[in-house]
Amino acid sequence: MTVSVTSLPWLAMTTKVTPWSGVSKNLLFLKTSCWTLSLIQRMNALTLMTGITEGDEVGQQAKEDGGQARLNHWFNGVELGIIPPTPTRAAGYQSPQRYRAGCEWTSADWSCSYDAIFMSFWTIYEQSYVGWRDVWTRHSPDWNTPLGNNFDHLILLTDTLVNARDHAVWFSRYRDRFRDQLSRTDPRMFPRRGPVSASASRILQVIFGQDAGLCLEQRLVCSGCGISARAERETYLLAAGSGLDRKIPISLHTVWDNFIQRCQTDPFHQNSRCSRCQGQNKVRCLEMPDVPWIWFEREKSSPVGPSLALTFDSPSQRLSYSLRSIIYAGQNHFTIRFCEQSGKWWRHDGQIASGVPQPDNIQSESQLLMSGARFACIFIYRRDA
Repeated sequence: MTVSVTSLPWLAMTTKVTPWSGVSKNLLFLKTSCWTLSLIQRMNALTLMTGITEGDEVGQQAKEDGGQARLNHWFNGVELGIIPPTPTRAAGYQSPQRYRAGCEWTSADWSCSYDAIFMSFWTIYEQSYVGWRDVWTRHSPDWNTPLGNNFDHLILLTDTLVNARDHAVWFSRYRDRFRDQLSRTDPRMFPRRGPVSASASRILQVIFGQDAGLCLEQRLVCSGCGISARAERETYLLAAGSGLDRKIPISLHTVWDNFIQRCQTDPFHQNSRCSRCQGQNKVRCLEMPDVPWIWFEREKSSPVGPSLALTFDSPSQRLSYSLRSIIYAGQNHFTIRFCEQSGKWWRHDGQIASGVPQPDNIQSESQLLMSGARFACIFIYRRDA
């Protein structure tokens, strides 16, 4: 369905205003026209991205009355004179009502792990530049293309006067579509129905595209015959705390930097010798894969705490990553904290406030280790440069 100017009854409305000059009237007409055209464009975009079919209640009614029902559904009770201009979703723009809804947990079909992943990437996507969104979509298109389309629709809804309850319905609907796709991929690991939990870490592995997550690549050269070779080392377990003193807290930034320094000089053990002449391999350079996000898993007893930023420097690359979401586990439930562009933290728990994100008061990185009785088990970082 395409919305046209003639399908908008608002244009026939008369508004009582104080008599102004002809110039003021013309300006009012132009501004009103711009608002109307903007809304028409957005309604057409909603039609394309919501995935509403004729089988949906609103979609069927819209088919029958030429679009009037769909407009009433989104703008019920709104008069033209009080509709504000709709700003473009440019980088840095933030809707004042973007966190008025979220995924809600139900006792019939436990969804907390899916809620945690969906809400984490929704908040990252919503806060990111268009260029980052495109890279993220291409990185794992089978998963991120439908998610990106759904996120685009949710972004549009934050800029309209759709009520919070209807907005929440779309969050849960898109969360369930994501869960359906996972269940079709592996019904044993991701059961669709019933009070059964699923692994948040496993979901990340699936949508990232490889079980080992991000792997740092060493480019090697044999000191004997000069043959080149490559080796990979997984990074997602750096926060697990293996080999560290569990009693001494340490930041992920320190663990990361120490790991990078070792990799710059020491070939990974299985690649320390040349496969051709058994000569000693030397590290020529390090490379990070061109991926838009990375994650780290953490055990409950790990001494590794989160860092707000990580960097990677090499002769050919200078990359930076910012902490955007933390997933917490405990009491057979997952929740998250997420950070917006300004540095303000929010928390989401599908069992609280109908899934609406709540503002959080975080003053230091150490406060991020726990959320109530739950411990931080996953750190998700967005690549910024």
